[in-house]
Amino acid sequence: MVRLDKEDAEVLLRGKTPREIYEIVRERVAKAPGASINDLFDTLDWVVNQGYATEAELEAVEDEGA
Repeated sequence: MVRLDKEDAEVLLRGKTPREIYEIVRERVAKAPGASINDLFDTLDWVVNQGYATEAELEAVEDEGA
């Protein structure tokens, strides 16, 4: 998982669309040394648990071919 503290997440993710959130997380994971696809999924799970987007919304973005 790529770590985001609550303050960073509030600034980066609050008020963003699910597509924007997905792209932000994907970019962060891509820049993290040694990160894998599992880190992307773990971070997206954290985003859902924090209430920034729903699982269904993020899955819809993935299905659109993000």
